[in-house]
Amino acid sequence: MSKTTQNMIPSFYKTMISFFKFAFFSAILLSASINEVFADSNSGQVKSIDEVYIKLDIREGNLEVILNAIEKKTDYSFFYTENNIRDNEKI
Repeated sequence: MSKTTQNMIPSFYKTMISFFKFAFFSAILLSASINEVFADSNSGQVKSIDEVYIKLDIREGNLEVILNAIEKKTDYSFFYTENNIRDNEKI
């Protein structure tokens, strides 16, 4: 083999390794991107609030009791702090 051929072989391998690294990381990035594109956008609360009808039989209770009853009957979740809900306010 001539010196030119001997110098080309390591250069060729370096180029191929670089190409495969690029292809590998591109495939990973593409896979992550496709996951985001095809993610279910309706994974949260599917129905609109206007489409949900429930019947509550609460004679007396504060807002916390009512929200807990709604959470039990639906897939909705409510987040609040104790400062937002006062125990002495009956609805």
